[in-house]
Amino acid sequence: MRRHTFFIATILLIAAYPAFPQQFRIAGTVVDSVSGAPLDGTEVEIAPVANLDEAQIFVTASNGQFTFRNLAIGKYRLRATRPGYTSQALDEHESFSTAITVGPRLDSEHIRFTLSRDSVLAGTVSGDFGDPVRDASIFLFQRKLFSGARAMHFVARAATDDLGNYRFAHLHAGTYTVAVYAKPWYANPGPLVDYGLVDSRVIGVDGPDLPESIGLERLATQHANLVPNVAYPILFYPTASNLETAAPLSLAPGTTLNADFSLHAVPAIRLLVKVPPDTSQARQFTERSTSDQPTDSDQTEYLQLPSQSLEASLKLPGVDDFNLGTIPDPHLPDTYEVFGVPPGEISLSVASQENGQARTQTKTVQVSSDGQVDLVFHGSLVSVTGEIPGNKISGSGGGEDRDSDPSLIQFNSVDGLNSYSASIDAKGQFNLSIPAGQYRVEFSAESRLFVNSVESKDANISAHTVMLASAPVKLVVHLARADCTVTGTALKNGQPFAGAMILLVPEDPSQNAARFHRDQSDSDGTFTVSPVLPGRYTLLALEHGWDLEWSSLSVLFQYLPNGVPITLKPSSNASANPKVQ
Repeated sequence: MRRHTFFIATILLIAAYPAFPQQFRIAGTVVDSVSGAPLDGTEVEIAPVANLDEAQIFVTASNGQFTFRNLAIGKYRLRATRPGYTSQALDEHESFSTAITVGPRLDSEHIRFTLSRDSVLAGTVSGDFGDPVRDASIFLFQRKLFSGARAMHFVARAATDDLGNYRFAHLHAGTYTVAVYAKPWYANPGPLVDYGLVDSRVIGVDGPDLPESIGLERLATQHANLVPNVAYPILFYPTASNLETAAPLSLAPGTTLNADFSLHAVPAIRLLVKVPPDTSQARQFTERSTSDQPTDSDQTEYLQLPSQSLEASLKLPGVDDFNLGTIPDPHLPDTYEVFGVPPGEISLSVASQENGQARTQTKTVQVSSDGQVDLVFHGSLVSVTGEIPGNKISGSGGGEDRDSDPSLIQFNSVDGLNSYSASIDAKGQFNLSIPAGQYRVEFSAESRLFVNSVESKDANISAHTVMLASAPVKLVVHLARADCTVTGTALKNGQPFAGAMILLVPEDPSQNAARFHRDQSDSDGTFTVSPVLPGRYTLLALEHGWDLEWSSLSVLFQYLPNGVPITLKPSSNASANPKVQ
């Protein structure tokens, strides 16, 4: 009897505390998002969230079903791919998706994975005479909810082929529009030689119509007279000049739409940009002959060229790498020419030195005709000095954290038209002189750091915005590093809820857009929001949050009373179980 009792107790103990790892399964069916029909030939991939390199793939049969066996306890990301359908993760929203949690008493074998058919947007770009325009840049924008705001967002870029054709495939159903920018093949490409890099006395040119050698200026003049200085304006479909007035293109699942463009050249704008003089280093010189055919007796003169670097780019929403050509003007000191400029909005950025520190100034201008932009401020400038206390990242636990320290501090005007930045030295100090005005104090995006607070006895400060008048200002800027974690389980009617949008709302949502943090609850309702900036938050779980314009405060405020307050100190963790609203 004792032996029988001992045997039963042993069996119960093993069941409660298995000596060997338990094995679990993930299973489900892939179906068409419209018809609900099962999809065979679909590659379903799972990978542990903790190690996405350990992926497994299952190809569905005619019933659309998939099964992964012998899985260890943990969370797994699911992704499905099938020809003619858009590849996507399970219940994907923006960059978030629902992971499947496997373990005791968890259902991971009844997954319904819906896939949408590919949509295609294509077209042809032609020029003034109906000829195809090759190598035109095509920009694709999609109207969608992103970070709680519904608007057109840049999503992809393509180029036309030799026949002027372009094609965007594998698109999700939705509302899109496109824009095109191209250079006429026959247009004047701009100055032939960078005066600052080439000895400009003589340039050799091979060709039947040109002498063996010719003076650079004569060559440039002849080139400019023979080749038209024209440009194609940026065009939003079909003939709009900006994104706001572009025609929307609605793509249903599995459909193809054509959006053709006809471009017409206009005179290119000759834009001269006066940059601030750089007095911190020796001026650059280049030698120039006084005649087109130099001899040994020629006298030479020296041209002063700017040592600063000017960058110019077309201003397109969400596109920040579309640069125009710039070159120093050899006749005007501290002046650049921007060539091939189409009418529209142009962003200008000049880097220089001030008191031994790097300084960058950015300005946005609207251009419609030839002219000059003066980046030199002729009024009085406000001297701004500052420091980062302790020369380390807030919450780093002491000592220097040089790998994470920011390299630049930025002062961005509240009207969005001007931006100034200065380098931060090894002591955590910076200085620059900028025009009076109201500026947001921020760090470069590359540093992945944020301004926690700004202090000053010399200026009025609201949140991270400082008002500069005329007197010198000294600032103390405190940094914040995202090194906190918030975990929990989203609950609806007391039960775990999958697919909820988890939103951490900062204490002052009107002033701290960068402090919003999000996640999506997994199949067991759990979530992990990390990394998070220190501060005070309200934790929300929203059932239909992915369709909610929560960036609008009037929309957000109705959910805050039922949220969970969270306070995070540097390098801290918190856990809470919010109710799904």
